[in-house]
Amino acid sequence: MIRGIIHWTLWRVGSIGNLREEILVNQLASEFGSIDGITTTYEFAKNPDRLTSAQLPAVLFVPSRIDLSPKAHHNIHRNKTDIVGVLYVASRKSRGGKLKFLDNSALPFLYTVRKHFQKKETILRLLDLGLISAELVSGSYGAGGDFLTYDGIEHVGIVFQWEFLEII
Repeated sequence: MIRGIIHWTLWRVGSIGNLREEILVNQLASEFGSIDGITTTYEFAKNPDRLTSAQLPAVLFVPSRIDLSPKAHHNIHRNKTDIVGVLYVASRKSRGGKLKFLDNSALPFLYTVRKHFQKKETILRLLDLGLISAELVSGSYGAGGDFLTYDGIEHVGIVFQWEFLEII
């Protein structure tokens, strides 16, 4: 089994290379589009000026960080890309601002999204982009704040973070 994993990993090293953040974001948007309960997903650089209640729950993605390091030789690199996905479930003022009702609409997505991104089929679709690893590393529920305020309107939702690794 280990020999098969090593062979698979070696095949992946440099197999596509120079994977653009746009491809990762668009694949994440496609994956979210297949999750029950998600109304709208936005592809790379297509985020709206504002979110209406008809668009919610909606997911926006932002490539938040890249870490680049040489590996072995001058022409082999280890590139790690972090992407943040923000799931806006409802405006904080909706449903009379009652947090109990807002929690009930948002919290189930922690489980639903986690289960989707831990499925073998989902992981393989992400790895087929030429990645060594593709991991959903965190999901944080919240209301308002830096990520969950959009166009001045506080929302209840979940901030997800992925790490993608490629070696080229």
